[in-house]
Amino acid sequence: MFAAVSACLSCLAGGLVLAYTSSAVPSLQSNSTGSSGDPLYVTDDEASWLGGLLPLGALVGSLGMGILINLFGRKRSLLLITAPGFTIGWLVIALAQNLAMLYVGRFIGGVCVGMCITGGPLYIMETADVKLRGLLGSLPQVHLTLGILISYIFGAFLNWMWLAVASLLFIIPNIICLLMVKESPVWLFEKGKTQEALEALQWLRSTPEEAKEDLHNMETAKKEKEEQKQESGFSKLKEGPILKAFLCCVTLMFFQQFSGVNLVIFYTVTIFKAAGSTIDPNLSAIIVGIVQFIATCSAAALVERLGRKPLLAFSALFMCICLTALATFFYLQSNDQADGLGWLPLVSLMVYISAFSLGYGPLTWLMAAEMLPQSVRIAINPLAVAFNWGCVFIVTYTYAQMQAAMQLYGCYWFYAVICGIGVIFSLLGIPETKGKTMEEISVFFGNKKVAPMSNGNGTHQETSFDQDKV
Repeated sequence: MFAAVSACLSCLAGGLVLAYTSSAVPSLQSNSTGSSGDPLYVTDDEASWLGGLLPLGALVGSLGMGILINLFGRKRSLLLITAPGFTIGWLVIALAQNLAMLYVGRFIGGVCVGMCITGGPLYIMETADVKLRGLLGSLPQVHLTLGILISYIFGAFLNWMWLAVASLLFIIPNIICLLMVKESPVWLFEKGKTQEALEALQWLRSTPEEAKEDLHNMETAKKEKEEQKQESGFSKLKEGPILKAFLCCVTLMFFQQFSGVNLVIFYTVTIFKAAGSTIDPNLSAIIVGIVQFIATCSAAALVERLGRKPLLAFSALFMCICLTALATFFYLQSNDQADGLGWLPLVSLMVYISAFSLGYGPLTWLMAAEMLPQSVRIAINPLAVAFNWGCVFIVTYTYAQMQAAMQLYGCYWFYAVICGIGVIFSLLGIPETKGKTMEEISVFFGNKKVAPMSNGNGTHQETSFDQDKV
């Protein structure tokens, strides 16, 4: 748990970066000054770039992290590259004298967000006991939402400059905790450091016997791979089951981002101001942040009880309903017919963010890790994460243009339709991975090999599958 939380503190820092523009943009569009005392004001188009540069940076960071975690290790990359990067990004923003410095700081912060979301979950998957995989696999999203909530709270009292300074302070506990944990035993073993891998497993597991058993499993898997001369990495994408699993991962990520969630996170305060809500926009943002954090924590508890598919379908359905309600409100408002409905935006966004946090928020990343085999996960997962951030950039940067062309209600109706299609995909397009081995999951994607099936009592039996019947 401590190792997982230590890695997840990087995701908390990422959440602070994600939510920064929600409070900073209104501050920058009021009477703001740079560190030199000169006026510093951003237009709506410039604010779009402040939001859009983050996913561009995250795209670069996720691809770069795929290389760095292989060279330096999972923990060392988070400690020696990501944490200092966050520090530099926040300093550049806090000391900004012009718009260019704000852009540079946001891009650097985005690079680090991409790194932590790539490296943090991978470190957890490689250190977690299989019995805790679902719970610990949900923790990165929990910490991400905690960072978003903290940013909303601080943003209600601090201007854009001091919000950057306050966010910078949260890097300190991240560095301290990472100094205290062990490197990923999987990475150590892959680098031929067998004794260090065993020591890391002994630190992570309850008993020495469990540590030795895990190490034995690694050795067995490596030996089988060498005997079968298995390919790994990008070359395995040509295999049908792995290609289908990868396409399933990126489709999940498409629905995750085209639900419009990052519009809500990036521009929460702005949305409530546009709605003309009688509740203070900053207070509304804090309420949404609290709801998101509680719902994400609930998902961590429910994921091993209810399974992945039901939560994903539930998530997409309620997001569709809430976005339709929000779009209807803005449509009525544009026709001066929204009197007495000032409560609707807050309620809609509270339910919307709860639904996202119970399903598509944490489970997209967890299922991507579960559906891709270990032999390709390191190489391919950064590609999937980069695709995810590419979708974030498209959604956030085109928001202003879509709003101008379709009005606010048109934007939200568009994303509601996407969520509706996501319900169908959640039910029919993905496998249920709860309690399944990698072999069992691969059958869904067309693997005709023998796979161990659970017999209901916690153990496994070897069963041959007829793919046509499956």
